[in-house]
Amino acid sequence: MSWPWNPLVVLPVFTLCFLVARLVPRELAGSSELRLFLALLIVPALLYLFLAQRHWVRQLDELQRRIHLEGYVAALAVILLVVFTLHFVQKAGFVVPSLEFIDVVALGYVVGFVAGVFFARRRYL
Repeated sequence: MSWPWNPLVVLPVFTLCFLVARLVPRELAGSSELRLFLALLIVPALLYLFLAQRHWVRQLDELQRRIHLEGYVAALAVILLVVFTLHFVQKAGFVVPSLEFIDVVALGYVVGFVAGVFFARRRYL
């Protein structure tokens, strides 16, 4: 696997950009342009991650592609279920845990994808 698509390159780059963008303090000394630049580092990192995932999936055989597709579908289902549930429970006047939207989406993606791949592998393999 060529180096730009290697998971040992892609995942640390994405993680570093995510943490920098996530942890940029509002009180950061310096100009607002610097804060905006640091906050927007996640955009090219996400594009890089999506392109790498597309590359990884294209390297798989048909069965493995089906398993990964089911993982992506499960991730989307978990994200939507949690986000919509929290939103409408909050709209109904109940106090929900103080999680930020990005935390819910990131955690939902990881949990949903891993669970989807796990159960699909059990079914097909």
